[in-house]
This record gives sequence, C-alpha cells and structure tokens, in this order.
Amino acid sequence: MSNKVEKWSKWLDVIGVQIRNMLTKQDTHHTVLKIIAENKALHQNNPFYDHLLHTYMAYISVSLRRQLKRKDNSISLCGLLFDMSENKNDIPKYEKNNIFTHEYAFIDPGEDLEKIKKLSETIEEFVDRRIAHTDKRPLDRLPNPNEIEECISMMKDIHKKYYLVIKNFNIELMPAMYEWDQIFKIPWIQENEPNRAGRSMNEKQKKLVIGTGVILILMALFPPFIVTINGMTLNVGYSFILFQSQQVYQVHTSLLFIQWLFVISVSVIGWLLLKSKLD
Repeated sequence: MSNKVEKWSKWLDVIGVQIRNMLTKQDTHHTVLKIIAENKALHQNNPFYDHLLHTYMAYISVSLRRQLKRKDNSISLCGLLFDMSENKNDIPKYEKNNIFTHEYAFIDPGEDLEKIKKLSETIEEFVDRRIAHTDKRPLDRLPNPNEIEECISMMKDIHKKYYLVIKNFNIELMPAMYEWDQIFKIPWIQENEPNRAGRSMNEKQKKLVIGTGVILILMALFPPFIVTINGMTLNVGYSFILFQSQQVYQVHTSLLFIQWLFVISVSVIGWLLLKSKLD
C-alpha cells in the first residue's frame, strides 16, 4: 500500500464518521417533524418550530462546509478528491479490486469534486458570510432544505464509491440507531409546576448566570487572534482586543464563537443540575 493510499484510507474513516453524524442529525430532525405532523394538537404557530428549523439548518450547513474546506492540514471530502485527482496514478487499478468494484470501474475524482462544489456553492457562501462571519457582501439567496438534503446524499454516495475503490469494501453509511424519541413520551412540564411568570432562579443558578456572563465578556475582551502570512493562517494566541492595533492581526471569530458556544452549553447543563426548590 502506497503512502497516498494509506493516507486516503485514514481520511475515508474520519470523513465517514462525520457524514454518519450528519445522517443521524438528519434522521432525528425528520422524525421530530413526523411526530409534529401526526399530532394535530401541535399544529399551531409557535416560535419553537423556527428554532428547530434554524438550529438544524445551521448545524448541517456548517457540517457540510467542513467537507468543502480544502487545506493541507484539514481532513475533508473535497480535500480527499483534490488530492486523488492530483495523484491518479496512486489510485488502485480496477483489476486489483474485487467484484463489487464494477460500478466504479471508471472514476474521476476531479469530476466528483466539481459536482460537490457546484451543488454546495450556496451553502458554502451562507456559512462563510452569515454563520461564521457577518460579511458585508449580500447573499443571492439562502440555501433551501432540498439543496441540503441533496448535498448530504451526494457526499454519502461519493464516500461509498471511494471507500470501495480504496479499501475494497462496500460500506453503507446509516444513521445511528437509538431510542432517543422516548423522551417525547414524558411530559416536559409538570402540571403542578408554577407557570413561567411565577418561576425564578435559585441563588446558585443566579451566581452561575452572572459568572457565565463575566466569562463571556472576558473572552470577548481577550479573544484569540490569527495572522495570515504568505497565504498561511497562523494562531498568535490571546490578547486584549484594544492592544491589537496592527491591521495584520485579526480576531479568530470562528474559534471565539465555538468557545462561547461551549461555555454557554456547559452553563446550561450546570443551570439544569442546580435546579432545585426555589429559595
């Protein structure tokens, strides 16, 4: 096995896990929509449905964008296809593979790369200009759910194709199967629970919220910075935002957003664990 084939084999395993995660989130979202559709009592205008859709669209869009990134230090489906198109002589020949390979006797990584890029162009712009950054450039339009579904399906099929060519094994990525929907069979709001207007936080929860706010402010005041030199992006650590007067340094907004999200998630979990009888 050549070094290239060994590298591609490892990449296919990593990419397969990431695509399977998308398929699992997709299946979960569709199942929730089916539950709502089959229960007429839930057929009402409610902001939660917007939250449900926007959260799903944002997660899947970012996950798809991850597979479109093509850099030497990033594992992605497009990076794999580009590398294979540049090193076609290292791709295992058809006659060396087993009987299942007949469907992919003639493969063209460059062509598959162009198909993905063309289909996902709107998704890539949406993530770069509206989720990861607040870009001044306008969007021609937002990606629609059908485009996202089609893009997931295409990535799954392309992964299957090259997994078979490189690893000699026919794999079918499927959503993770577990009974997550059992949680919907339990009432989320107890009948004897006071209404929302009459509820308040206990002292420990208040301290947690205040502490979280302070941490978020400090993270904004001392954000991570990056610098681009000769086309290479380097991390330059953390610093007080007002001290970075040189224009070559930029706030690493993507990392800062992820860090904020992590702190908020941990805070929410802590808030729920601290929930008890009101003081």
